[in-house]
Amino acid sequence: VLYVLASVVAGHLVYVFFVKVVERREVSELSPGYFFTEIMEGAGMGTVLMALSMFILWTLNVYQINGLNAIDSLVHSAHFRTALFAGYLEELIFRAVIFRILEEKLGTWLSLLLQAVLFGFLHASNPGASLFSSLAISLEAGLLLGAAYILTQRLWLPVGIHAAWNYAQGAIFGVAVSGYSVPGLLDSKLVGNELLTGGHFGAEASVVTLLVSTSVGIT
Repeated sequence: VLYVLASVVAGHLVYVFFVKVVERREVSELSPGYFFTEIMEGAGMGTVLMALSMFILWTLNVYQINGLNAIDSLVHSAHFRTALFAGYLEELIFRAVIFRILEEKLGTWLSLLLQAVLFGFLHASNPGASLFSSLAISLEAGLLLGAAYILTQRLWLPVGIHAAWNYAQGAIFGVAVSGYSVPGLLDSKLVGNELLTGGHFGAEASVVTLLVSTSVGIT
């Protein structure tokens, strides 16, 4: 947890230094005045999207709950790593750096598509990854998180969505997060056709999650 926190702080400071010294402007995309509100809105959205996906999979008898694990499963260090490290640093790199700079040269729509594809295929080397899982991440997460940044022109909303999305999957629903599996509060499993379960990669490669989150991103 300390390593994750140190990495997040270091990444934040490096980005602020770059913007102020090299670009010579205010870091409006990290405006502290919007931090709490937009982080909370994003966290709510990320949690609801994952809960809706898991609920649909549960009604299809794909997501099966066997019981509860110990309450301390909610605070496993791996869950904080996937929530904080990925939730902040990946957003900093893909939305505040890649998308923002591409948008200045290529316009909004092409830049949104390019950063989404890059984001999806960043996960191509994860356990259980496939071409479909990379495309799914591109659409359901890359487009959604890029759209959240476009909407606010700040990083806090996509950070909240990303962090809560990852945390809810692993810590609450107990399914693999982008191929990495750590026990969560619910002792559960995904069974059935891999198009629904996402296979070893997890629910992010499920067509259900793909349809739910992509539809919100497009909207």
